[in-house]
Amino acid sequence: MNKPKAVSVRVNNEFLLVTSIIRGMIGMTDPDQDFIFNEVDISDLDLGKLIKEKLNESKEISFEEFQAIFNSEKMKGLQKNLEEEMKKRYGFIFVDKDNDGRGTLARSRKKSFAWYQQVIASNGENL
Repeated sequence: MNKPKAVSVRVNNEFLLVTSIIRGMIGMTDPDQDFIFNEVDISDLDLGKLIKEKLNESKEISFEEFQAIFNSEKMKGLQKNLEEEMKKRYGFIFVDKDNDGRGTLARSRKKSFAWYQQVIASNGENL
């Protein structure tokens, strides 16, 4: 049985980044993909298109491939850079909170929530 496909959606004050995940022993960002930094106020429709594209790029790899990538200097540098630049992660739920911790913390579903719920239910078959 194939493992589910996955993406990571990260946002800070300046940009939004959607990355495909490769899965070996665990899931991790694919260091060989094109990283496209999008505007923070991207529409839900465009965000959905990006997520669909990155889900299609997501793949399962062998244990040996996973070890080689995980232990590579390229991966260590990528993780360090992403961690330094990203302040917090967002998904398909909007949380009323800014990077300084201000806000009501009220949560609401984004427009793309129902679509992604269907993707999960179909194990990535219905993109």
